[in-house]
Amino acid sequence: MRILKNLLLGLGSLFGLLVVLAIVMGISSAHFKTQQTPFVTRFVTDLSRHWELADVYRCRILSCATTV
Repeated sequence: MRILKNLLLGLGSLFGLLVVLAIVMGISSAHFKTQQTPFVTRFVTDLSRHWELADVYRCRILSCATTV
């Protein structure tokens, strides 16, 4: 009985740590999103202005192994 009790306490502690980790990752993810939104918007805008069909074809031929 003592072994079962210790095993359940250990599993409960591990589950609690996983819940805390999930909460911390959620908060960190929200912070990352608000912090990086301007960069991503500028990057996608710039990319959409300067892409060419030849780049897509070249990437398909080379399997995107050598990207710019």
